[in-house]
Amino acid sequence: MEMVAELWEENIRAEFVPLRDQYEYASDHNNICLVVITDTGVFQKGSVQVRHLELKREKEIGRENLVKYLYGYSI
Repeated sequence: MEMVAELWEENIRAEFVPLRDQYEYASDHNNICLVVITDTGVFQKGSVQVRHLELKREKEIGRENLVKYLYGYSI
């Protein structure tokens, strides 16, 4: 929840939703969607995974760079 609050502070729309629900929502609404995955192992390294559902690409990003990275997608 802390990460979602940080994104809200930066005016980035974000929700804390189970991964499966995110995929279903994006598929049903034809949305270009970035999913931030906070897998325990990755998160402990100070990183998150950002998955672009339309392009089917994934990238590990340092937690401190998440906002900058997301703004690069013009969110």
